[in-house]
Amino acid sequence: MSLAETHGEVLETLRDLLQSGALPAGAQDAGGRVLAEIAAKTRILIAGPESAGRDALANALCAQAIPETELFVADTPAAFDPASADVCIWCTAAFSASEAQVWEMVPNRLKQMSFLVPVANQMTVPERLNEAQLSYLQAIATEEFYGLFPIVLGAQPGMHYAEFSTTLLGEIATVVSWQRTAATDKACAFVDTYCGNPTPPKSDDVDVAATSQLPQNAVIRNAAQHALSVLAGYAGDLAPEMAGDDPETLVRILTTCSTAADELAETMHPHLNAGGASRELALLSEDARTAADNILLLSIEGGLEPAICAVTTLLQLRRELEVLNAA
Repeated sequence: MSLAETHGEVLETLRDLLQSGALPAGAQDAGGRVLAEIAAKTRILIAGPESAGRDALANALCAQAIPETELFVADTPAAFDPASADVCIWCTAAFSASEAQVWEMVPNRLKQMSFLVPVANQMTVPERLNEAQLSYLQAIATEEFYGLFPIVLGAQPGMHYAEFSTTLLGEIATVVSWQRTAATDKACAFVDTYCGNPTPPKSDDVDVAATSQLPQNAVIRNAAQHALSVLAGYAGDLAPEMAGDDPETLVRILTTCSTAADELAETMHPHLNAGGASRELALLSEDARTAADNILLLSIEGGLEPAICAVTTLLQLRRELEVLNAA
């Protein structure tokens, strides 16, 4: 069964379950949030100061017509709203200091699903895509983006960094697929808890171009560092003392844990098919997905003890990642 077929089947089952009135109040609310996530289209935002790149990329994505997506183009600074996006493509000439200041506002969950796209034409290639500039941009992309994908507008077929190569468009489609698969997996876990439905579907195999040729240790460290950066983005939201039993605080902690676990599982998955990926990395990725499912159930249960268990689960995953990163 394809992802689209599974997505439609689970969506219909979840709607029927919520409309049945058979769920307890807490589960009904949690199910409503899961339904909203699986029913929503993936929002792709094209932004950045390079207008020619924004327009050409928008046209290329419209021509590709990736299913179940909505495309937005931020053609002014005021139109850039990272809170409303699931995927972001940042088109730039050099990623200036002013751009970096704007990018600081972007939440980590979006940065991990964003593309840094330096744009050049055949006249500006020597300036914008030389070795030094690409090295500078790669360092930024490693810390702040899913990856770096240079393009040359008006390039002849077959030219290096050709205009909107199949690599760039394919990677965008892959990231969209990950997000939709994650939403479907979460809905499957919820339905499975209350209806005994089959196990959630497995994602299609994907390639990670940036790490496909790295030695095993480098692949492991790259994946671990990527995952640790995701958890670091949520650390501040889990810092308050948990000695009390304020319901609102506990709901917030459980929601944050659930979101962090989902993002961690999504982050780990694409690294599994990189050349050199280890058995330890595969097991940790499986642990991350199991943790995400368990924390979802803890969120439905609610209360102080589930909140402590959820935070403890994330801390254990962080320790395991730190061990891999140090290997």
